[in-house]
Amino acid sequence: DPNNLVPLTYSVTATFKQDFDRTLENALTLEINLQDFAGEFFNKFSTLVQTNRNIVDSYIAEYISKDGLMFVVDGTAKYRDKEYRTSFDQFMNQWFIATPNPCRMAIVVGKAEDADLWTGRYNPQMIIEQRFPQLTQAIAAWRTQGNKLQVSYVACSAFGTLGHTERRQPNSKRVKQDQDGILRSEEHTSEL
Repeated sequence: DPNNLVPLTYSVTATFKQDFDRTLENALTLEINLQDFAGEFFNKFSTLVQTNRNIVDSYIAEYISKDGLMFVVDGTAKYRDKEYRTSFDQFMNQWFIATPNPCRMAIVVGKAEDADLWTGRYNPQMIIEQRFPQLTQAIAAWRTQGNKLQVSYVACSAFGTLGHTERRQPNSKRVKQDQDGILRSEEHTSEL
């Protein structure tokens, strides 16, 4: 529901045994807790800053309490560059109004299974720089302000790919593409 701005909470526990990685002396358990704030929140961010300061302050306080944040970008939506930059700038402004603490953030390129993105999956920063120049400028500007923004880049895929060679195929097919992005459907069972 685009009007529901209440974040969803997820918890995942993953245990890696020595069979998974021979360098492990013992099994490694990771507990990941996260909150998923709707992208619609950022679409409405500038309006909310002026009309509903309480919800903005509540969200920012919640973000500040986390170890790190993910800013997920639809890698296929180059036309949203200005929107992403505006949302990013507004969020960072509110962050530093609320706290002097540095912000640790992963900039995540979504839909990396797309053929246009697949070849750059090992260099997601390059994908952001080439496809989203305005967002790239905003990130650079914030990073130069006293090392307050620490950024890592990650590529991710919801569907994965099929095959075992460099010519892997996306494990999805495009159903439609419009101003809201690309709708995909699962095509095969992924070979991971």
